[in-house]
Amino acid sequence: MDLDRKIDSAILMCSYNDYGFDSKNLVKDQFISERNKGNIYLNNLILRNKSASLDNVKFNFLLDGIPIIAYSMMNLFKSKIKDISVIGNSDSGKIFDSFVNLYDVNSEYERFKFIYEGEDLSLSNTLKKGKNSLDLNVEDLTLLLPGDLPLFYNLDNSISDPAIFSHDCILNLNTKNGPGRFFPRNYHLNVSERDIIHQIKEPNFYLLNLNKVNFGILDTFYGGRKTYSNFDSGKCFQEKGRSYLIKERFLKSGKWKKTLSSLKGNYSSFFLPLIFSNSPTLEVNALEDLISQGIGLKSKINLDNKDPGTIEDVDSLEDWAYLNQMFIKSKRDNSTRHKFYPHYKSLNKFKTGPMNNLREEVSLYNNFEEYINYLFEDFGLVKDSYYQDGDSFLSDVPYKSNNLSFDFTKYFVKDMLENNLRYHKIFFDKLS
Repeated sequence: MDLDRKIDSAILMCSYNDYGFDSKNLVKDQFISERNKGNIYLNNLILRNKSASLDNVKFNFLLDGIPIIAYSMMNLFKSKIKDISVIGNSDSGKIFDSFVNLYDVNSEYERFKFIYEGEDLSLSNTLKKGKNSLDLNVEDLTLLLPGDLPLFYNLDNSISDPAIFSHDCILNLNTKNGPGRFFPRNYHLNVSERDIIHQIKEPNFYLLNLNKVNFGILDTFYGGRKTYSNFDSGKCFQEKGRSYLIKERFLKSGKWKKTLSSLKGNYSSFFLPLIFSNSPTLEVNALEDLISQGIGLKSKINLDNKDPGTIEDVDSLEDWAYLNQMFIKSKRDNSTRHKFYPHYKSLNKFKTGPMNNLREEVSLYNNFEEYINYLFEDFGLVKDSYYQDGDSFLSDVPYKSNNLSFDFTKYFVKDMLENNLRYHKIFFDKLS
């Protein structure tokens, strides 16, 4: 145990892979696959395509009229973290400069730094750039935070985890009975802890020792998170899919022996469900051993995360609609608005200040409302047959006369949003 360890640094990851000209077909194929499986909450993913006229980086999309990345920077600004690197494209850099100037975040020292992503668009490239800009001791852990978690404001609780003194990797998994009790997500694994079965999915933020990790392994794990990441090496070498991850890190070159050892006798509960396309079940200590084996670091799994902000990443056009609608609804209740997002009043200054200039300087914002409406029409969110029963997702486009509104056709979506807002307020009250 190293009691000198600390988490004073963070990398805000606002750069991600280029899925190229075929990204639209990839999104539509994934959507059809989800619908054919009978899922009622569907996703049209926001995949980057740098060959298009606009660099559609999701972190720069507007949420309640403010760039999503600005929420993440505000959450970091309000935290105890002392050294923060933001990695992104040139548009993200303009947003960063506006934020730094408005809130004077570097008045005492250069607490926030921006690093241009460059041409090598991969997770390992992002982390290398971030690491090189930070002053890290050998044993320090770093918070790796994606730029599309706008409502994850309770950062200090996560970085104070006592496991930092004995582990090099800490994963706060998202569980269906925790932060995912209302917000729609898919779960791919069951984890048993003290006779309680948790349905889990991968975490959205990470605590990691960047001095000990192999960045190439991280690319393999990142590509293996999503079922849609089944690219061949000619298209997108960073993301070869889940099957490649399993073979490369758990089966190849005799690794299967260590994998069987890590499973600790969980063979039938793990392998039999896979044969019948069901979610496998693992004991939590077996999962920790597997992750430690795969990533090459002593890892800790946490299943007690209850923060709804950790699961509400903006992966899809639907997510963007959900979060915007929650802001619209929360603003109607002045007495509880801060319980949904406590930094709202501070961040609202960004909307009335820098956004006026950014509307002209950032090409994504020149005609943002028209662009969003085009996406919702192009991907069929306002057309019949979005759902299997023939209904559309929305009855009309989000922006009408530049005013944002959402008319969801399904009551289960409206109920989900009401319940999720209520859960946010309960979570805030427990923190207080």
